Amino acid sequence: MQRLGDIPSLEGEGIEMATPFGLEHRIKQVEEKLDFSRRDETRIVGIVGMPGIGKTTLATELFHSSRQRFVRCVAFMKIRDKWVEYGPDRVRKMFFEALLENTSIDVTDETRHGCFAKLLLGNKVFVVLDDVSSKKQIDVLLGDRNWIKQGSRIVITTRDRAFITELDPNPYVVPRLNLGDGLRYFSFYAFEDHICNPEMGNYLKMSREFVDYARGNPLALRVLGRDLLRKGEDQWRERLDTLAKTPNKSIHDILKISYNELTQQEKDVFLDIACFFRSEDEYYARSLLHSGHSESFQADREITDLSHKFFISISGGSVEMHDLLHTFAMEICSLTSCGVNQEKYRLLNENSIKAALRGEMETKTVRGISLDMSEVTNMPLDRLVFTEMCNLRYLKLCSSTCPRECKSDCKLNFPDGLSFPLKEVRYLDWLKFPLEELPPDFNPINLVDLRLPYSNIKQVWKVSKDTPKLKWVDLNNSRMLQTLSGFLMAPNLLRLNLEGCSSLVCLSEEMGTMESLVFLNLRGCTSLRHLPKINLSSLRTLILSGCSNLQEFRLISENLEYLYLDGTAIEDLPSDIVKLQRLILLNLKECTSLRSLPECIGKLKALQELILSGCSDLKSFPNVVENMENFRVLLLDGTSIGKVPKIMHGSNSLLFLRRLSLSRNDVISSLGSDISQLYHLKWLDLKYCKNLMSLSTLPPNLQCLDAHDCIALEKVMSPLAYLMPMEDIHSMFIFTNCCKLSDAAKNDIASHIRRKC
Repeated sequence: MQRLGDIPSLEGEGIEMATPFGLEHRIKQVEEKLDFSRRDETRIVGIVGMPGIGKTTLATELFHSSRQRFVRCVAFMKIRDKWVEYGPDRVRKMFFEALLENTSIDVTDETRHGCFAKLLLGNKVFVVLDDVSSKKQIDVLLGDRNWIKQGSRIVITTRDRAFITELDPNPYVVPRLNLGDGLRYFSFYAFEDHICNPEMGNYLKMSREFVDYARGNPLALRVLGRDLLRKGEDQWRERLDTLAKTPNKSIHDILKISYNELTQQEKDVFLDIACFFRSEDEYYARSLLHSGHSESFQADREITDLSHKFFISISGGSVEMHDLLHTFAMEICSLTSCGVNQEKYRLLNENSIKAALRGEMETKTVRGISLDMSEVTNMPLDRLVFTEMCNLRYLKLCSSTCPRECKSDCKLNFPDGLSFPLKEVRYLDWLKFPLEELPPDFNPINLVDLRLPYSNIKQVWKVSKDTPKLKWVDLNNSRMLQTLSGFLMAPNLLRLNLEGCSSLVCLSEEMGTMESLVFLNLRGCTSLRHLPKINLSSLRTLILSGCSNLQEFRLISENLEYLYLDGTAIEDLPSDIVKLQRLILLNLKECTSLRSLPECIGKLKALQELILSGCSDLKSFPNVVENMENFRVLLLDGTSIGKVPKIMHGSNSLLFLRRLSLSRNDVISSLGSDISQLYHLKWLDLKYCKNLMSLSTLPPNLQCLDAHDCIALEKVMSPLAYLMPMEDIHSMFIFTNCCKLSDAAKNDIASHIRRKC
């Protein structure tokens, strides 16, 4: 009975502790993994999570509630600290002494499990190994596990799930406290009566902001609450203002323990993510963070390891980071820029960046620069300003306030030109780059992402340069750009954005070497007259929207899935468009010169959406006799088509349409009886069809009919639409401003509505 009450206390807790809100549910979840009902099966369960999330609390409470099921129980706590203080031999001796308590066995530092195997196999054991920081610790304490009797249970808590994947491939990840539990937990420590009432006004509002920042981390909530106890509103508000910049020392010290255990490569990747790539796409981040010193799996390993150690998380395909860890990382970078830490510089502060650009500080160890130029005054700089930054990887010169059509000049100017002899640069993002081309001494051998929006460049570089890692290029609204030469050796380029490059007359045929290109955006390239004779086999999306001088479309990839030709001057489509058997979307909106569509349009088996809105010269739609079972959306509003596309009997043709628009058509007078066969049609738009006089029987599953301002509409068929058995479809029929509707038509409409009801 005395042993049952001997439960280790939690470090840092005072006499008065908050109720572990939500703990019962967590204990139940871990107990399900332990499954005590299986008495002849040994189970090892890992409890993992970021520092302060409550792993030790959960394991301790679990030990307290379940130890009565076993004769031999050990809660071996704070292994990380014991390992540092005593070393492995002494820690192993301490573990055996706890395991063999109340026996006459003499334990020494050299004792192995085998010495006591027979004795230990006499009883099932329940062991908690708390705060394990390496796989070696598990091996030293558990050995080959042949001393553990079947039916035993072992719980291991750790900040690194990689250590226990062999023992428990699916460890229990301690979830964050939800908003309600977090607010109650924070209030327990922040207020003398342990409760935050709605009547407390500003305190309640600020409490929620503190809870939101902590994101369900109990340690942060407890520490912040204790710091704010008996403080006034002004002090609360002041702490809120500094929260994201200055972490609490206790939290910082705890996070620093785990940070110090990272390899140098892991530290670099962690700080790079915090400074430059938080919430970025996972593949994008991995590409940019690749160390360059080994094969491509290196960055994968570092990001994966950081995820296992809960320094980052992969959520929805993006790399995310807890606010506490982000603040911690920013603090490290801040101390580095002040010379306190001997880390690589990541310059995010305007004053530090200005000092570096003016040559007022050592720049050889600068790894990244991110400058918001919205508050920067014009700065003429020396041409050699970057020459000493031999380790620069990330350069971001952007503006948080610059609107899309920003006209102002670049704040950084180079009267004598610019020297940029750097080869470590992976990420170059320079808003309004002031020169007509990138410096000739720039070596883009490691360049992955190049962004020069709203720049003055006429060409990126004169001669082709080796860019084996280049995957993303964004030159949008570089209105002086005249040629795209220089990318002959960019075989891994994935996305090329040339939107708004209004001086670009043609594309170079050397683009044919871009065998990995999947996305090409030429929107608003108003001077573009034709496409080159190339074959981009990987291209999936081609955007030519607003290329008002493009009169002929040339097929440059047979694997296109999304093709935007809206706003171009094309008069017809080539017959070889039939080769686009993967095409999902074809957008021809506002192609006012388009006069016809080829008959082969119906042979595009994958086509789901065809947009012809505003094609005012289009007078007919070809008869579709092919099977187009994927075809869902057909927009013909603003065209001059005189007849509804014919529904071919005995084929699938247009039968699977979900949405059809014929609005603003001044020619069509009736829909024809075939429209009733579109059993899948949900939405039919007939607005402003000024010559529409009669309405055929509508499809049975129609949910929305909009006939607003059909001023010539006189009659409708009876019934207006077939009713399906057991129908439960909410429908909307709009006949506003249909001033010529006869009384009989109105009665038929009302009768249909009554039948539906």
